[in-house]
Amino acid sequence: MSGPAELCPACGAAPQTDERSGFCGACLAERRTEAYNLKRRAEALERRERWRERALEARRAWDAERQAWHRLRERLRPRRPAPRGVDPWRLAFSALEAVEKLRPVAARSDAHEALEAIEEAIRWLAWPLGEPDLADRLQAGEADPAEHGEALDRWASEAEDELGGP
Repeated sequence: MSGPAELCPACGAAPQTDERSGFCGACLAERRTEAYNLKRRAEALERRERWRERALEARRAWDAERQAWHRLRERLRPRRPAPRGVDPWRLAFSALEAVEKLRPVAARSDAHEALEAIEEAIRWLAWPLGEPDLADRLQAGEADPAEHGEALDRWASEAEDELGGP
């Protein structure tokens, strides 16, 4: 400090108290507070930006997953709905018959493995996951025919209708 007449350059009213900056005590405290707040605001802005990026990434992941399911659903949607009450096995049987018609073409074009994969996928769709075959369970003695009499009668009737009689 060069003398008592020198005033703070910030407020111009109080005498300088800090030799390094030349500010008065009140202005020096105000400047330090402002610098501190600027630093904290910058950190807060950075946190908000990281949060926004994280939220955008989560939204993009959600959108991608939702779009993938939508594309899958649209790809699998039939051109027209199956008849009400149709047996999935009958649908699978029809599909397997259609695939069987392609066998001669497949033999010439090495598509045999692809046809087998298609046939197996159709069987998977027709046969619910983990459902044991009632006929196998009856044969193994694991199921009581008396408990499944209605189902057996219905299956026999359907088979007769399909094959044209008993």
